[in-house]
Amino acid sequence: MAGRMDLVLDVLDEGLRRYRRDFLTFAALSAIGAAPLALLFLLGIAVSALLSPVFGVLMNLLAAVIGLPAFFYGIGAISRAALVSESGERPRLGAALAMSPLRVLGVGCYGTVLTLLLNMLASIVSLCIICPLYLSTLGPIGSLAGLAGDNPFATAFGAAFGVLSLIGFMVVYVISLALGSASYCGAIFGLQPLLHEGVDGGASIQSSIDLMIYRFGNNLLAWILASLVFGAISLAVTLAIGLLLPLPLLLTLGADSPITQLAGGVAWLFGLVLAAPPLPIWMALLYQRRNEERNGGDLPARIAALQPEFGMQNAEA
Repeated sequence: MAGRMDLVLDVLDEGLRRYRRDFLTFAALSAIGAAPLALLFLLGIAVSALLSPVFGVLMNLLAAVIGLPAFFYGIGAISRAALVSESGERPRLGAALAMSPLRVLGVGCYGTVLTLLLNMLASIVSLCIICPLYLSTLGPIGSLAGLAGDNPFATAFGAAFGVLSLIGFMVVYVISLALGSASYCGAIFGLQPLLHEGVDGGASIQSSIDLMIYRFGNNLLAWILASLVFGAISLAVTLAIGLLLPLPLLLTLGADSPITQLAGGVAWLFGLVLAAPPLPIWMALLYQRRNEERNGGDLPARIAALQPEFGMQNAEA
């Protein structure tokens, strides 16, 4: 377990170092991937405020349809730049964005399907965890509340049991929420073979499935930890930028002003653009580690690490 945690923590730490070192490149790639979605989303806010909310909803649906391929394109560009940065070179925008339209289409289609499947699986697992706990805690609490009456002991016991049940429910709910967020990490991880391997689509998809299954428990641990760290980073960044930047307009024009709403949307999107790169960077680094392990690429390093042990054993013998 310690070895698994060391690898995951090393990937998280290395990814943040890469992001800090090449911050402008990764932020620019994130902005390019989010630009279509952001423009359509902001246009939807403007249309909803000036014309009708119905047209705003239609614009948001159009943003989801058009912006999703661009979103996966941005993820792919960041992942490609992350592996270039891992090799010690400075990533370039042109090289990271240089993907054929056919590959971009394949990444968008496979990424959408994989995201939906993993989300459905995470939802099913979460329901299997939360629903039994929900039924097993609320029933006894209601029974104790009905039987308590004027008995102080029963009332105190029911209150303590209710508090413990609520804490347990919140812990399991957080775990299920982490599983749901980890599904997005798994989808990004599954896209990596299509982004980095120069083989046809069928072979890349097979490699994606094999890598996701290979050491699945360790992969799941990495996805959960990455989603938790990413959630904390994105929440802090988006709250700081999304609340502070529109604050002067909010105080002067009010919350109902279209200008204030537009500025708030721009600030939130800007915060998400800055917070987004670590996740594809982590998944690209994890893919590199897993691919090396599966193909035996790290075998010389492992043999070199074992040589001092064999030397000590021979000396003792």
